[in-house]
Amino acid sequence: MKNKVITRVGIGLALAGLLLVACKKSPPSSGPTPHSVDAVMEALVVHTGLLSQAVQRKDFQYVHDYAWYLKKLVETLYLALEPGQQEQVKSQCGEIVEVSNQLDAASGRKLEEAVLAGIQRLQEILKEMDAKLKGTKTT
Repeated sequence: MKNKVITRVGIGLALAGLLLVACKKSPPSSGPTPHSVDAVMEALVVHTGLLSQAVQRKDFQYVHDYAWYLKKLVETLYLALEPGQQEQVKSQCGEIVEVSNQLDAASGRKLEEAVLAGIQRLQEILKEMDAKLKGTKTT
């Protein structure tokens, strides 16, 4: 009986050892880290595209529900920037928050033209901001 218990414990430990050896860390991804300026800018662009697609399919509730997310992304971006970069894009960040509020209101009223104009303005602001940030990047 004692031998069976020792055998089973030994087999259990051997299996646990094999599992530990098999569980290795995955190699780091080649993309930007999730909280870097580049990753947040990319998320802003992607989210603006999702809002644009929602307007095309006339899903104003999606725009209404997720316009706030844009504001949170821009706040995250602003906090991730260095002080010099923050000063350069402060006005664009403020504009994005303002346009997000307008998008929220216009989509709640299902004003398609106003929502489309807001999304177009967002895309313009993001291009300006991206150009400014790429111009100030230190390598």
